[in-house]
Amino acid sequence: MELAAAAVAVVAPYLVEAGKGAAKTVGGEVAKPVLEWMRAKLGGRAKAALADLEAHPDVEVNRDDLRVQLVKALAADPSLKEELGALLPTGATQAVQMTQNVQGPGAAGAQVFGSNNQTTVRGGRAD
Repeated sequence: MELAAAAVAVVAPYLVEAGKGAAKTVGGEVAKPVLEWMRAKLGGRAKAALADLEAHPDVEVNRDDLRVQLVKALAADPSLKEELGALLPTGATQAVQMTQNVQGPGAAGAQVFGSNNQTTVRGGRAD
């Protein structure tokens, strides 16, 4: 699952930027080979999910669908895992799990991961 999520996380922003004409400057060195690999290796429902994402890369449902179909394709042909893994940057498949429980009147919370994040939490009204 992590490998499929990492692949989609690399390809989707590239496709969004490609639609804006900025693909050469935003992640193309990693995303383009992964996208070409997907076009060549995926078939059936996974290929259709990739086409949907290429047509509308900003739609989260398309990203989710490709992740699911890619997981199925990798499970059906384990040799694809090694091929795809070799295309992704080292560490791209590290799983990150975050859990947050916020309870009680006026409770607020936020979680961030990565860099260049800005978070503002304003207190709610205690009842």
